[in-house]
Amino acid sequence: MQRLSITSKPAGLAVQRASSRQPGHQRASRAPLGVVAFKDDGKGAKKSQEKGMQQTIPPSIPNAPDTVRRAVPEGLDKVLPNPGQPRANMSCDRENPQGVLAVALNNGQYSLVDQPSNLTVLEQHVAFWDRDGDGIIWPGDTYVGFRRLGFSILISALAVPVIHGAFSPATQRTLLIDPRLPLKIERMHKAKHGSDSEIYDTEGRFVPQKFEEMFSKYDRDGKNALNWDDIGAMVKGNANAGDPFGWTAERLEWYITYLLIAREMPGQKQRVIVKDDVRGVLDGTIFFRIAEDLERHKIEGPGYATPLDAYNSGPKEKLLYVPAVVADGSRPDYLTTVDVDPESPTYSQIIHRLPMPYIGDELHHSGWNACSSCFLEPEKKRSYLVLPALGSGRLYAIDVTSEPRAPSIHKVVEPDAIQSKTGLAFLHSSHCLGSGDVMVSAMGDPKGNAKGGFVLLDHETFEVKGTWSKESTEFGYDFWYQPHFNVLVSTAWGAPSEFFKGFDPSKVPTAYGDVLYFWDWTTKQLKQKVTLGPEGLIPLEVRFLHDPVQPHGFVGAALSSNVIHFTLDPDNSGKWVTKTAIKQEWTKVEGWVLPELPPLITDILISLNDRFLYFSNWLRGDVVQYDISDPENPRFVSRVWLGGVIRKDGPIKVLGGLPEDTPEAPEIPTVKGHKLQGGPQMLQLSLDGKRLYVTNSLFSPWDKQFYPDMVSNGSYILQIDVDTENGGLSLNENFYVDYGAEPDGPALAHEVRFPGGDSSSDIWIVETSPDYIQQNGTKAAPTINGSTNGVTVAA
Repeated sequence: MQRLSITSKPAGLAVQRASSRQPGHQRASRAPLGVVAFKDDGKGAKKSQEKGMQQTIPPSIPNAPDTVRRAVPEGLDKVLPNPGQPRANMSCDRENPQGVLAVALNNGQYSLVDQPSNLTVLEQHVAFWDRDGDGIIWPGDTYVGFRRLGFSILISALAVPVIHGAFSPATQRTLLIDPRLPLKIERMHKAKHGSDSEIYDTEGRFVPQKFEEMFSKYDRDGKNALNWDDIGAMVKGNANAGDPFGWTAERLEWYITYLLIAREMPGQKQRVIVKDDVRGVLDGTIFFRIAEDLERHKIEGPGYATPLDAYNSGPKEKLLYVPAVVADGSRPDYLTTVDVDPESPTYSQIIHRLPMPYIGDELHHSGWNACSSCFLEPEKKRSYLVLPALGSGRLYAIDVTSEPRAPSIHKVVEPDAIQSKTGLAFLHSSHCLGSGDVMVSAMGDPKGNAKGGFVLLDHETFEVKGTWSKESTEFGYDFWYQPHFNVLVSTAWGAPSEFFKGFDPSKVPTAYGDVLYFWDWTTKQLKQKVTLGPEGLIPLEVRFLHDPVQPHGFVGAALSSNVIHFTLDPDNSGKWVTKTAIKQEWTKVEGWVLPELPPLITDILISLNDRFLYFSNWLRGDVVQYDISDPENPRFVSRVWLGGVIRKDGPIKVLGGLPEDTPEAPEIPTVKGHKLQGGPQMLQLSLDGKRLYVTNSLFSPWDKQFYPDMVSNGSYILQIDVDTENGGLSLNENFYVDYGAEPDGPALAHEVRFPGGDSSSDIWIVETSPDYIQQNGTKAAPTINGSTNGVTVAA
């Protein structure tokens, strides 16, 4: 993008002050502070003068405390040419010395441009409110403008008489005031009031020095932003004596600005207005951007336009939907609703239970009928939780919108309906597609033989359409897609006939997978198989980075207990390449079934800002946090121990192989009187990345094999607090959801879902990004391949 530029030329004028002294009149003089005085006594005078001219003019002195407290920026001219020179048509600062965007009037319409504007900066500041580009802002324009920015009817209505009553007379050319109170843009500089920051000069130009002074004086902790206390100090510091109008106007303007653009900042107790946004207010560009964003959201479908929208603006979760498995099959599995609102009297309690109509479903993972990939399609709604049953092969559509705290069954898709059209069973992962279909991965045929494939269903009727591809794979499990790179990647657990018996290590070579499958998203053909080998045995959960233009992903290899990174070949071969990004050593032990214990990675998760990766080691007992700012070189950040086989008071003796940060068997915490059993398994992260929810049931046949006490006593949900700024994990000892205290007996909690989507349910596509929409000039829904075209129905 071409950036605004300005060429500053020195005036080249030598100004000489005429003397007003009468002949013979002499006045005593003293040297100004910071300048060495000299006396012209001939010898050495020139040297003394040169020394004096090299002295620095001090910006503060101790005897004037305000000059110390309110520092002026030093060295500004080194990065910003002539910072004290007013810029007529551009705003700039230390970070953007050539400006960024401006507002210009072209063909009777205002728009954002990346070239010099034909308006002064003050004119750009108010141009948003001139709806028809006639150079006049009428009271109705002001009301509509405030509403377009999201202000309430009351504030928008109050703004009209305040703004037009105060400033309209000053912008009119005659003493006879127009009773309609128009604001004439070309004369807005005449309405400049006192007690302000002086960033605009009296002609409406922008003074970079004054803008920088706003932050050097009042940003007291160097955050490059202003909180409410900083703004209060600034308004007080700018106040001129005897100027009640200026005091009032300045306070109101900053109050409205704070309401409009204040945001949360890590480490700050108060909301702040960041420097870039303040500059955007002064040059008017932010008003256009906010209005466009709000307009775009009027046509939004489910979810969020971008993962960062969800991260920065998504609501704090108040409910969780968690399937509960009855391991002994004495009654049906059920869906629980958990209250996680700290202000609620039922906080951390199960508030509703929805039993399924059948026994033996083995509820496992879940998804949505519509998610963020459908964001540009407002007719689609996130109405149903899609709940496949791993054991029975059924699929349940759960209505969560009619009564979010008490969901109900909307539809049951029976196994025969799925198997007759697809030949697939043992359903696992579910994702919505931007096309309006729901896709569910399958791991076997109806007899339990290993077979990987994908079932397609309509997102509203849940009619089974067939399979996504004509091809199948040796094994199936999880999947993720990214149309921007024309790829779907899937993983491989094993043969259902084997893993339903429990885990037998001797069957790994023949009954379990070690392959990543890469599919062509458009043609639905299998294009590449990557055998991971000993370092990638039993690859389970797979995640792309959430940013749809990033060609990086990770998969957790359960048995090998490594995290595998995959990306496009940097040599542009079109192939996907893998490497072991995080390698974990097996623990050498005595007293277990084998001499070495694999950590056993069973879930991985990526924060919505793509900064942190989390994974759980179900056997070893720890949840781990890595910084993946550099996806190819993850950096260990933190770990928390939540049970597992390895524990200080346990029967198993550790001989070696624990992580460097925990060389001895850890002491496992007790939470609200409960000794943690089992190991950490499924993970779910809040949209803002601050709360990590953890369940401890993997799969009931394996739970019975490795943690029989957990099966007998029931499982739980824990919450981990996350330091999103510096990284770090700490167990919330006041949160414990007890599935051992269920009214009809213990149950096993599995995957966690939030009502509005979460860090593993939603997939973003590039077409929903505001940058993409702006570049392509359209808000139409994208054409997403991978749905009804070419659906294959089994014979």
